[in-house]
Amino acid sequence: MVGLDQRQRHVDAGGDAGRGPQPAIDDEDGVAVDVDRMTVPAKQLVIHALLEVNLSDQAVGEPISIAPDIWYGATDKLTLGLIHSGHAAGGFFGRVGDGLCLTGEDKGCAKVYDRAGLLARYHLHDGPFTVALDGGLLAQSFDPFTVSLKLGIAARWHRGKVAFDLAPNLWFGLNERDAGNEAQIAVPLSITYAVAPRLALAAQTGLAAPVQDLSDNLVVPFSVGAQVLATDSLFFDLAFSLPRLIDQDDNVDALDIRTLTLGVGHGF
Repeated sequence: MVGLDQRQRHVDAGGDAGRGPQPAIDDEDGVAVDVDRMTVPAKQLVIHALLEVNLSDQAVGEPISIAPDIWYGATDKLTLGLIHSGHAAGGFFGRVGDGLCLTGEDKGCAKVYDRAGLLARYHLHDGPFTVALDGGLLAQSFDPFTVSLKLGIAARWHRGKVAFDLAPNLWFGLNERDAGNEAQIAVPLSITYAVAPRLALAAQTGLAAPVQDLSDNLVVPFSVGAQVLATDSLFFDLAFSLPRLIDQDDNVDALDIRTLTLGVGHGF
């Protein structure tokens, strides 16, 4: 969960997937700050698989799913991804049922396999404040075939052991709009703290809502988690989420809706 970007394998909140932490530079006060890149280095590959488990009241384990994300550095500035997880798509942890759903229709799976996307991230700016463009296409469903276009920005400010990530994104339904594939906005915000060279803790919140009637349908999720860098290329992460901590729906009890995400990733 560290950095809340599966392409960033670091647990010190700095550096690239497949590459060690970037060197520090001095700011105007002479204080060392870290330089980040939010893309995978050229010709390198990162595979990140997430086990998503529903822990909601009266629905524990319904469903359980595996959502693999694959990222490839086409160049040092351009990363391409084949994604399945909600985290890779919209930036938030806490979804379940993405990718390969394991528990069947009677245990929360709408389909055995559903929801996949092709994304790209283009690096714009180096330094302690890093910015990249983020976008692509997501098949929200294969039956009926439902496609959305993502346009977003990923930004990180990093100093010492602390990093803040902000990744606002908009989704536009390209078809099936009358069936609910409407424009959506998501603004995930996260903070990461490196408690040790190979261990970091993180928290995430933000807001998500349909663009139409935004104030009446606003949802604020919350997640806490950790990531361990087992080797220079292997990492594990964990996130506990309350996907609807604040919800305008009076029928939703925020604490009854819970999920657990377990991840493993490897850089090549």
